Amino acid sequence: MIVYAGKQFWNDFNNGDEALFQDANRPRDTDKFKLRPWLQSDKWDWRSTNKNTSLCQLIIKWGSTVPWTSDWTALKWTIPVLKPTWTANDLSNIGFSWATADMLEWLKEEKYGNPYVALKEWSITYETAWSTATTNWQYMEILESWLYVVQATWQFVFPNSYSSSTSYQYKYRVGIAAEVNWVFIPIASQWFRCCGNGDAQNYIHISWIEKWTKLTSIVAHSYTSGTTFVFQNLNFIRLW
Repeated sequence: MIVYAGKQFWNDFNNGDEALFQDANRPRDTDKFKLRPWLQSDKWDWRSTNKNTSLCQLIIKWGSTVPWTSDWTALKWTIPVLKPTWTANDLSNIGFSWATADMLEWLKEEKYGNPYVALKEWSITYETAWSTATTNWQYMEILESWLYVVQATWQFVFPNSYSSSTSYQYKYRVGIAAEVNWVFIPIASQWFRCCGNGDAQNYIHISWIEKWTKLTSIVAHSYTSGTTFVFQNLNFIRLW
């Protein structure tokens, strides 16, 4: 039923036509919107749910020596060595002979209110180009189903014998792998051709990731004159 409520059209309503409706006398907030029974508390539920929320972030950084993979053979992926902090001796043990104080500081794990990603280690199987292989591999496990940004970075430091004049002959294979029945398979990968020593590659993967998903970084290359050192990091950001 439509009635006239007897209120002033423009002083009491956002729209003068509201005075014609049966619920025109309903209490209103300071913005002149009607207070709906039982529903006005929705705002307070939203506030409490989002109280003290912020972006949670975890950055894991490490280095690896990567053997070369010849064309048409099984890719030789490296095994992540994950540490909260690094020493010069740690880097020396994995094939990197020099390290500055700034480098060691950069390699520290950075954790900002992020209980949603855990570092794990297990004997697992991963997919190569033509088969599978098993090794003791470290990985990251998601502890809360949510929308995540997963950013990966790889910086290649080639041996002294590396020549940028022949860099077009060599390729990168980098990406992020997830486990399916304990076989780690690349789910977000890129292939690159080297352009120069110290070349870096970046990859960003944004998706809803289910609880207990296991992820790790993968990297391989085809520089045939020896092993290559690669600085890597994985940056996990849990969105609102």
